[in-house]
Amino acid sequence: MGHDQQVLFIIQYFLGAKELQHLLRNLQHVIDEADHLTNAIPIPPLLVFKQPHNIKQTFVRSKLPNLQENSDHDITQPCHSNLCKTCRIVDTDTIITRENATHQVHGTYSCNSANVVNLIRCRKGCPEAWCIGETMQTLRQRMNGHHTTITRQECSLPVGEHFSSHGHSASDLRVSVLQGGLHDTRQRRTTEKKLIAKFRTHEDGLNHRFMSHYM
Repeated sequence: MGHDQQVLFIIQYFLGAKELQHLLRNLQHVIDEADHLTNAIPIPPLLVFKQPHNIKQTFVRSKLPNLQENSDHDITQPCHSNLCKTCRIVDTDTIITRENATHQVHGTYSCNSANVVNLIRCRKGCPEAWCIGETMQTLRQRMNGHHTTITRQECSLPVGEHFSSHGHSASDLRVSVLQGGLHDTRQRRTTEKKLIAKFRTHEDGLNHRFMSHYM
């Protein structure tokens, strides 16, 4: 330590901090009267207090979380029920992209989630096989309905038509929740309409037959 450097003590503030500061000042003469201490500490030491952790710092964040950042809790995941057929086709993507359109999934969903807007895609990567739909049922119940239309080859319905076509089957379905927490039909259909327009699935997808439903 150089002879012109000041000793700095940094401690967390406590109730008796002021008394400690006075004690250090009152004992300065002991340092001044001892040559070896004077050489080591030529300038009176400085006592600095830092703010202790308080209740505000415990309950209030100084930085708000970025909702655009991916979270471990933003996911559609299988429910892992032994009898669930939807688990095997659940898509766990948290960011859905099509051309210039991107959608970030917020929230944790599973086959048991109800009142959601979901996206169906084809595991074979067929670009036209995008279908966005809303349901008040659980995701499992809605997908069971799609399985039935595919098994019966109900070509009057777009999902049934595509996945019962040559080279396709119900096992080629992929499904993910785009948005949940929609508590009534109006909310679901409004969100559904916005996402259909965003991904253009009414022009280049399986929603082309249902535009009258959104008008």
